[in-house]
Amino acid sequence: MKKWCVVGLSLLLMVVLSACGQGETEKAEAGSKTNTTDVKKESPYPEADQVAREAFESIVDGDFKSIYEKYSSKDYQEYLISEKSQDTNFSGSDRQMIHEEDEILYPGDYKKLIQSGDYFLGVYDQYKTEEVLNYILIGSTEHGAPGVGGTHRAEIYSDNTDLYVYKLELIKEDAKWKLNSYHSWPHFDEFDVKDRDARVREMVRADSKKITVLHRGKSFASDSN
Repeated sequence: MKKWCVVGLSLLLMVVLSACGQGETEKAEAGSKTNTTDVKKESPYPEADQVAREAFESIVDGDFKSIYEKYSSKDYQEYLISEKSQDTNFSGSDRQMIHEEDEILYPGDYKKLIQSGDYFLGVYDQYKTEEVLNYILIGSTEHGAPGVGGTHRAEIYSDNTDLYVYKLELIKEDAKWKLNSYHSWPHFDEFDVKDRDARVREMVRADSKKITVLHRGKSFASDSN
């Protein structure tokens, strides 16, 4: 009788261990699959993440009044309406003209992109000690490239007509994160197309600890990060 009890307990223990092992395997496989479309809710700078998302929405939708009044730093506001500015969206404008402008050129474009889920959003804190953050948004043209049929607002990703790219820089001003520049191509410090292309690909791979992926859609699957 005791012998059968021991055998029974041994079998029960084997079943439990097997189930645990299977569970761990399933978790590992699920983790591996999840890793290819990695999604992180926020970076170490949640306040900046929120400003970046809202600023990107204004940029993609063509809400230039919000870009200027709501998100831009004081210095960047001055720059945008100066003769030095190369931003055609503000050329010939002054503060009053911008304040009176209520038109949003492409309302809803950003929400369409977000609803599709197929986009990349990341932050590159290369200048962390200087309180400067670079955010990058890469979208799939499968859901429509911003500016098509109107003002061309986003250059097509180099050698890949399926993607477009936006980059913005945030700085700390009066303890708040503010927009200090935005581009339809992520210039960073590179002027050569291949160098810029390499920088963007570096961000998508997220090999550097300085890069935090906030969202990775199916077109940006990676085994890294």
